[in-house]
Amino acid sequence: MRQAKFNLFYYSQVQLAVMAMVLSAASHIVLSGWLHWQSSLLIGLSTFLTYSVDNLFDWQKDRQYYQAEQGVIQRYHKLSYFLIGACVVGIVLLILQSQAALKLALLTLATLVVFATARFSAYRSLDHNKQETIRGFISNRLFITSIWTFVCVFLPLWYSQAQLDLRAWHIFGYLWLLIFPFAVLWKLEKSEVGLRQALLATRLPLVMQAFCLSAGLLVLIDTLLGIFPALTLVHLIPPATSFLLLRWILQGQRISRPRISLYLGAMLAGSLASIFLHLVF
Repeated sequence: MRQAKFNLFYYSQVQLAVMAMVLSAASHIVLSGWLHWQSSLLIGLSTFLTYSVDNLFDWQKDRQYYQAEQGVIQRYHKLSYFLIGACVVGIVLLILQSQAALKLALLTLATLVVFATARFSAYRSLDHNKQETIRGFISNRLFITSIWTFVCVFLPLWYSQAQLDLRAWHIFGYLWLLIFPFAVLWKLEKSEVGLRQALLATRLPLVMQAFCLSAGLLVLIDTLLGIFPALTLVHLIPPATSFLLLRWILQGQRISRPRISLYLGAMLAGSLASIFLHLVF
């Protein structure tokens, strides 16, 4: 029963919505010095909406990974229609509260359309029984990482009409380097065995680890150059924990849902620590 509940939670991808909210909040508080909960909630609702629709479209493909939970997931799908509607209402209300409502509405709509187009293309490829290639896998992960990072960094700034400066692009680079390894792990878990082994035989695992180290190096450089205050050194925690967990997961090819959830939890803990320290100090 506990395993079934965990698998349902993992399938719902609500944890991704929470991560998007926390990362956007951490990004905004570093850049502006204050927490803007409306923009974080908007990003969380938009993320959950996107992945809920994605789950409905991809169920025929994903059901093989949830053999024991098919009944409860199909019941969850019925609830999903209500949750999707609630997300749409919440998104509209949050956008209308913003002083930059038109720009924000267009950006949110454009993001959802881009995601929907990408997912529909992936769904159509399933009908033709095409096997995903290494190049296709990596291109997809690069695309998803870039969209995620762009939304988490820039949408809160536009929503709150905070000043946009060069530091935002430093945060963009930092988050991009952290999100990409996680995005790869998430998709690897439910990739075909042959594709997974082929990907792990490439230099991709080394690149993922190098990205984690590069994110930490970027924090050090920005702090030494005075671009960000010394308090920003707390952002060394996510790259360090991500690097260690990534080595542990990849060396033994322990790519499983509990370990990926642990990886995500470590990222959330580091980001929450950053939010707390910036609020206090």
